[in-house]
Amino acid sequence: MAVRLADIVLADEGATRGLGARIEPHLRGGDVVGLEGDLGAGKSVLARGAIGAAAARAGVTLEAIPSPSFTLVQYYPRPVADDAEALLWHVDLWRIEHVDEVLELGLDEAMASAVCFIEWISKLGDAAPPQALTIRLEKTAATARTAHFDADAAYADYWRRVLRAAKII
Repeated sequence: MAVRLADIVLADEGATRGLGARIEPHLRGGDVVGLEGDLGAGKSVLARGAIGAAAARAGVTLEAIPSPSFTLVQYYPRPVADDAEALLWHVDLWRIEHVDEVLELGLDEAMASAVCFIEWISKLGDAAPPQALTIRLEKTAATARTAHFDADAAYADYWRRVLRAAKII
C-alpha cells in the first residue's frame, strides 16, 4: 500500500532541477526513484538535476545530459562513501511496449545495485520494485509544479529519512 510522504510546490524548472540535485547525494545503491507525470511535467528536468549533482561530486563535467527517450537508458558515474565509483541510471520507459524490452538491458540488476531514476516507472507493472520512491509531478501553472512523494508503507520510514536529510520535508 502506497503512503503519501509529502507534497511540495516547485516554482519553476530551476526548482525542479534543484529537487533532483538535493535528493541525489542521499541515495545509495539499490535506491529507485520513479518519476511520473504528464509529458512536459518535468521528469527529465528532475533527473538531470540528480545526474548533474552526481557528476559534479564525481568530478566529471558533462557537456549535455541527453534524454534516454530513444536509447531507453543512460548511465552516469556517481561517487559513493568509500570513494568507489557507482552508477546512476536514467531510464525512460515512455516508448516501451513490454517490460521485457528494458529488463533485457539489465534494469532488474541495476535496480538492485545502482541508483536509478526511472521515468514512467508505472510501465514496469509488477516488475517495479516495492522499495521505490515515486515522485509524481503535476503542472499547476505555466512554470509551477507540485511534486507528490509516495512510497510503499514498508519503505516509508526509509524514504522519510532521505527526504529529511535532503531538506525536502
